[in-house]
Amino acid sequence: MTQVSTLSASGGQSFLLEDVTWDYYTRTLQELERQKRRVRVTYDRGRMEFMTFTVLHEFIRRTLGRLVETYSLERGIRATSLGSLTCRRIDLDRGIEPDECFYVATDPPPAEAEELDLAIHGVPDLAIEVDITNSSLPRQSIYAALGVPEIWRYDSKRLWFLRRQNDGLYASINQSLSFPELTVEKVDHFLQLALPNQQYDAIVTFRDWLRGK
Repeated sequence: MTQVSTLSASGGQSFLLEDVTWDYYTRTLQELERQKRRVRVTYDRGRMEFMTFTVLHEFIRRTLGRLVETYSLERGIRATSLGSLTCRRIDLDRGIEPDECFYVATDPPPAEAEELDLAIHGVPDLAIEVDITNSSLPRQSIYAALGVPEIWRYDSKRLWFLRRQNDGLYASINQSLSFPELTVEKVDHFLQLALPNQQYDAIVTFRDWLRGK
């Protein structure tokens, strides 16, 4: 195996391994889980990337997640949050860990399941991607292969809502598929309110907006 490492300006770091077998990939996931290591692992047909996280990455990830959770509670939508659950399929030779993922219209896997088996369980309806550190692997194409219908992607400059099309590519949309009342402009507005380290206040303001206050 060969390794390439990169360091972004934001401080996050990624490591890419080439010529990695599926068995090595799954054993790596098991070892990271055993050690309780918070590292994002992406696998794409023999290429495996490890990515570390910055404070900014985690702040944006959780802010977007909390906005979705607040909306779900206030509107009575029975969304299930499964965080950075590993999504993988051996027949596609691909695996990915979103920053956050939600099941909305699709039934989530049973809570007692040891892992998400996409040959049995449905894919998440929404995946959230925070791209503060540049990935060496094309993550959108992995989501497309797995069939994830919607991605919210923040690229350090702006927020995008993306919808999977019939041709397997993602196109920008203005309104969320899973949460139709939410537009990209509205969600980005509350994200920007939170970014000066005011996450709690932004969530409260978002909740008040939903309640018409």
